Amino acid sequence: MVKKVANECEKLTKDQHVKAYVTDVLTKWMETDQKSIKEACDKPIDKDGVNFRDEDAGKKADGTSTSNAPAAATEAPASAPVCAGKVTGKPVARSVLAANIDTYCVEAEKQGVQDAGSGSLGRPYNADTDEHLWLTMTWPAGSTTKITADACKSAMGLIMNGCDGNDPENPTNLKYGGKVQKGEVEYKIEVFGTPPKEIKAGCDYTYQGVFDEFWIWGAGFGSSDGGKKLREELSGCGAITSYEFKNGGGADGREWTANLQLPLGTKGCVGRAIESAGGPPTKC
Repeated sequence: MVKKVANECEKLTKDQHVKAYVTDVLTKWMETDQKSIKEACDKPIDKDGVNFRDEDAGKKADGTSTSNAPAAATEAPASAPVCAGKVTGKPVARSVLAANIDTYCVEAEKQGVQDAGSGSLGRPYNADTDEHLWLTMTWPAGSTTKITADACKSAMGLIMNGCDGNDPENPTNLKYGGKVQKGEVEYKIEVFGTPPKEIKAGCDYTYQGVFDEFWIWGAGFGSSDGGKKLREELSGCGAITSYEFKNGGGADGREWTANLQLPLGTKGCVGRAIESAGGPPTKC
């Protein structure tokens, strides 16, 4: 609404320094009294002796200009992001990174200064997981730069959205990080996820007369949610009458084992369910 009022009522003043004030007053008046834009544009406005309908709009009654009013601050342009590129560590999901950026930028604005004994303001997120990352802002000591959440989100967003996209080898748009310079501030995303583990799976089954009993094991997938995704996929093979999921290693490299019962003749479906849950192609 503010932008629309500004465009429609631009004729109110030739003075750029007072135009923002005019637009704000008109918008609030319209919202309060439910007036149309045309009515708003026809409303006389005076402030400190300035009549914004005069031919000499933006001048006081004594002819002096209001141009000494402070001009709106202009935001420093940002450089093109420098992308980290693919690294040995596991990249982070865009949704996870976006949530971390939102949290970081709000905290950064509240702090407003560099970390003690540092030339930067940095925070780790998702520590001890395979989506571990650091978000950092660095700027010169003694700088008068004001740290704001909006500027932070904008700059971090340039890295997040400007790197690692449109890549057929990265169809899920995973993020490896990068940096961008905006004014005196360098914004940086560093991803430290652990290298991907080898994905393994195995499956055995036994005919039990009225049902088949399965033992499934895996590594590199399936354990982060306690086997929930695996069970969801297996439920598409028929009614599960018993299900047990246990974390624990073995000589074959397994990280977990699942035991369950399904209707007869479902072994082919179970193999496909393991793959759908993130495992490799598997036969039972």
